[in-house]
Amino acid sequence: MSRSTQRFALALTVILIGAAVAAALIFINIPDRNEAILNIALGFILGWGAGAVNYFFGSSDGSDRKTELLHRGPSGMADDPVHVDPM
Repeated sequence: MSRSTQRFALALTVILIGAAVAAALIFINIPDRNEAILNIALGFILGWGAGAVNYFFGSSDGSDRKTELLHRGPSGMADDPVHVDPM
């Protein structure tokens, strides 16, 4: 399993857990004394989900790809994006 697949699976899991807790708040009768702690847990879990979404649709994923390209370095071949034709 690649690193990006692992991150995607983790992000999806966190988002699904958040959705399950939100559904519990809506459809299950929760005692008043437990509702506040469940709201706090929901906010915490949705914060994780927001972080996952920010990673996959924000600049972190692109930054990782750019770093990978920088580590490979230019090859000097004609198909290299940084290739310069001799004069």
